[in-house]
Amino acid sequence: MVTLSLITDAFIPRTEALALLESALGVRVSGDNLAENYFLLGEDVRLSIEIPKFGEDLPLTLDFSGTNPALLRESALEVSAAVKESLEWSCQLHEWETGNE
Repeated sequence: MVTLSLITDAFIPRTEALALLESALGVRVSGDNLAENYFLLGEDVRLSIEIPKFGEDLPLTLDFSGTNPALLRESALEVSAAVKESLEWSCQLHEWETGNE
């Protein structure tokens, strides 16, 4: 499994971020509860919002996961451009691999 993260400059609650992302991306949020909400961006790209632990005051982080690194990177760059244009958030891309290959 490959994971990419966009670290934004936004410090907002997760519930507000989900609503703003739905509007900015034109994609409905999926998932049964707030802690597990995500967006499906194509066949093999899942976007979720990292939840800070233990009261940390961290900027909003958008995590992309899937199996195709090139597709994840493309999706992350598209989302970065969309949130910059519509929400005026800046994003920094971080890439790493997770899981056992």
